Amino acid sequence: MKTQSPHSEAERTAREARVPAGVGDRVAGYGVMGVPFANGEYLALRHWTASSFGPGYRSVWHRDRVGDWTIYADAPPELSCARFVGAAAHRTKTAGITIDWHDDRRLSVRVAPHITWSMELAETSATRLLSAAGSAMSNRIWGMHWLLRAMGAGIGPMLGSGRMQLTGQMPNGHDYRLAPRKVWVVERSTAQIEGRDLGAQQSLRSQARLGELWLPQRGLFYAHTSGQFQLPSTVLDSAVPGSAQLGSAQRRAADEA
Repeated sequence: MKTQSPHSEAERTAREARVPAGVGDRVAGYGVMGVPFANGEYLALRHWTASSFGPGYRSVWHRDRVGDWTIYADAPPELSCARFVGAAAHRTKTAGITIDWHDDRRLSVRVAPHITWSMELAETSATRLLSAAGSAMSNRIWGMHWLLRAMGAGIGPMLGSGRMQLTGQMPNGHDYRLAPRKVWVVERSTAQIEGRDLGAQQSLRSQARLGELWLPQRGLFYAHTSGQFQLPSTVLDSAVPGSAQLGSAQRRAADEA
């Protein structure tokens, strides 16, 4: 059976995404799990079009060659990805982020005025199998921690993407569960940051991660995906009411934005 293109599936995700049922912070949307580059840098994209804690938003994560993370978003840190990963970031920045599709499989991302990033996506036998299985699974099945652990362990070898975890703990202390129902590989990617070219897509010598969220060693794009993030009771008890458990990097970012 012929599958739909990543462009059409991303558009359908953006159009139909709803906040998943459940507890804690919940999001739905599409994005790029991550792309490693030859010069040792790393980029990832999140476009959560539905969110339980604010409007939908876009976020680009950048890791430089020495391992420092910058989290860009078009929403404030407390209403975007820094809510979950800010404790591991060197800085966070609020910036305009655009996503443009040039055909069914080619897209570009721009973080004005810092980053220009282009990708070409492809389908493989492994992504077809994973997408078929993921689309057939019910929300109840996707909510099973033991199954997500098993799937995470199997996805990495299937896709040649290194270690993967669909459930674990984020840097800010949230327990997370991710349900990527459709996936494609990033066949080719180029990027420039502040005018500097990152080189070709290439696995890193040491796999990138944020907390227990391991980022793939080859580019992966996902759609029809949901995420759930919940603070354990021990963390909730120590949190300031209404706080998003922001890290020190987010507090520094207020002066940079």
